[in-house]
Amino acid sequence: MKHLFKKKRLLALCIVPLLAAAPILADSAKEAPKQEIVVDSKKKVEELSQLMAKRLDLFKKLAAYKWNNKIPIDEPKKEEAFLIAIEEKAEEKGVDPKIARAFFQSQLEAAKSIKIKAFEKWVKEDIHMHKEVVNIDETNSLIEECDNELLDAMEEKSQDLKDQKRKDHLRVMISKALKESQFPRDCIDSATNF
Repeated sequence: MKHLFKKKRLLALCIVPLLAAAPILADSAKEAPKQEIVVDSKKKVEELSQLMAKRLDLFKKLAAYKWNNKIPIDEPKKEEAFLIAIEEKAEEKGVDPKIARAFFQSQLEAAKSIKIKAFEKWVKEDIHMHKEVVNIDETNSLIEECDNELLDAMEEKSQDLKDQKRKDHLRVMISKALKESQFPRDCIDSATNF
């Protein structure tokens, strides 16, 4: 009988600490993936923000080309053709075409805001021609590359773009990142109005 009691006591001494530790181990197991998801999500938002900033920088350079060649800032037919092409590419990648259209429409508005500011500045400074202007084909190619990367990033963030709360959070995070990149407030507002 004593022997049986010792075995039960020994068993209890082994099991009780394991049972006591189980909730702690379970909590840490739950937290680890959550932390990874948060870090991964932050990383993807940073990538998305950097791509948006890169695209907007390209449009700053494109503004001088438009200025020199007297091309209007607003080109509705060209913009509509671009948005239709974006919808088609989005569908191929499994991104909701309506979401992609709204996102890229906001990027077009942000780019217009940058070009308007540049044109206003050049009018005030009485600048008639820029000496150093980007190669339009190369710049357009870089913008297209950027657009494809943005679509890829959208594919990864598609769940966030479908859920209003997540989308609002995404907008705030992107807004902060663009602000850190020194973009004007109206440009940021346009870029995050998707």
